[in-house]
Amino acid sequence: PPGAAVLPCFDLLMRSASANATTRAGPSGGDLEVVTLRPVKAGEQLLLGAHGQSNEELLLRYGFAVPDNPAESVVLSLPPEAGGADVRLTAAGIPEDLVEKIEIEQNTAQFVGLLKVVLQRRRSVKEDLKRLPQALNFTVCKGPRPRAQKRSIEAFLEGQLQVLETCLAEMQAVDPAGEEAAPEE
Repeated sequence: PPGAAVLPCFDLLMRSASANATTRAGPSGGDLEVVTLRPVKAGEQLLLGAHGQSNEELLLRYGFAVPDNPAESVVLSLPPEAGGADVRLTAAGIPEDLVEKIEIEQNTAQFVGLLKVVLQRRRSVKEDLKRLPQALNFTVCKGPRPRAQKRSIEAFLEGQLQVLETCLAEMQAVDPAGEEAAPEE
């Protein structure tokens, strides 16, 4: 496709939520430059931004995840009685179009279905976080690379948990009549 390119070895550059470098088109327009965003010391690793990719995308494409990723999201499949569609939850909460649809249609089944899958996923993520230290202990994760991979898995799971907790808080702030609950004093 136009604008697409194969960049051998480019994926070897690390990505991070706290990037110190970015990419831009070179002067000829046919090349790509890596430029720093701030002064970088000799020997300091160049870190590209995650460019709006969730930790799930980063983990699947590049084999790592970053803590506090602002693009974190969780994709859930709603049960058939709740519409049967996939929904992408983010750190900003439940997609506004889904909230509006549930409110306009007063679709209790969809709300309850969403609540159930969010609670199930949260329970699963919490269990995984609890098992992770034992499953990937220092005997299994010997050396810096396996420990970095373990940290990526932790970052992925913690990001998932943050998104799910945000969405649950949003759902709890609404009473059954669809009105926002008054904040507790």
